[in-house]
Amino acid sequence: MRRLNIIPGAASKGKEFRLRRHNGKSHEHTNKLEGTKSYDYHIYMATERYQEIAEKEDDFAEPTDRYQNFQKALQCMFEDANFTLPDGVQLELDSLKELL
Repeated sequence: MRRLNIIPGAASKGKEFRLRRHNGKSHEHTNKLEGTKSYDYHIYMATERYQEIAEKEDDFAEPTDRYQNFQKALQCMFEDANFTLPDGVQLELDSLKELL
């Protein structure tokens, strides 16, 4: 399976802060603090708890069945983050190439 990663984030003073990661079904994920495991499509998200205790702010992930490919993962990320597209641009890869 090809690796799938969509990662919106921010950078300040040379440090990256990843808000979310929409990942594919390419590896098993373990939520280290909870001890839960899954091998599925999953969404990592920054949480206050993981920022304080864990190595990475976005190490917590939940399995999802909302996408199985890049196009759907991108759509899911836009919905989750409440992103809006400029007028006249549709959420299709060919349309988005000019924005990337």
